[in-house]
Amino acid sequence: TMIGLGKDLIFDQTNLGVGKRRKIINRMKQAGYTVNCICLFPPLSGMLDDQKEWKQRLEGRPGKIIPNEVIANMLESFVVPTVDEGFDSVYYYTMHGIPVGADYYD
Repeated sequence: TMIGLGKDLIFDQTNLGVGKRRKIINRMKQAGYTVNCICLFPPLSGMLDDQKEWKQRLEGRPGKIIPNEVIANMLESFVVPTVDEGFDSVYYYTMHGIPVGADYYD
């Protein structure tokens, strides 16, 4: 929430790297925002039902086509966000909205 204005801002971005996240965090903090992260983990490699559901969710978005190699690269390069990056807090959830710890994706 921006200090004194009571305005919330949601920045919804898929799979940002640590460096890019840090730049966004710094800009938001300079503007007076508290920066909280809500991390929705992608499906784990051994969770075939979750992977199937995730693929169906992605394919069910009209006009949004993400090639399989792009999805594979996103999964491979995913880095779990932490408060060490500058977030004021980080909340972790499975793709089903179930709260989990930061070590869920290890």
